[in-house]
Amino acid sequence: MESTEDPRIKQFWDGYFETIRLFRVPENRYSWYQIHIESFIRFLPNVRLLDRKPEHIEQWLTQTGRNAELSDWQFQQQVDALVFFFRSCA
Repeated sequence: MESTEDPRIKQFWDGYFETIRLFRVPENRYSWYQIHIESFIRFLPNVRLLDRKPEHIEQWLTQTGRNAELSDWQFQQQVDALVFFFRSCA
C-alpha cells in the first residue's frame, strides 16, 4: 500500500481498511481492494466522490466488466470493494 504525506488520505485508507477488516477480508488482499477503489476514484475525475450517483457506479462496473481478462471472482471483488467503500464513508 502506498505511503502518503497527506494525513487526510492516510485517515481515509485507515478507515477503509478498518471497514474491510470488520468484514473479514484477509489482510493480504487489502492492496487489491485499494487498487479497485483507486480505479473508481480515477474514473470520472471531474466528479467528486461525494457527488457520485448510482449511475456512475453502474458505468464504472460496466466499463471494468467488459475486460475479457477479468474473471468472475475479480469482478465480484470490485463490487465488494465498492460496497465496503461506501460503508466506510457512511
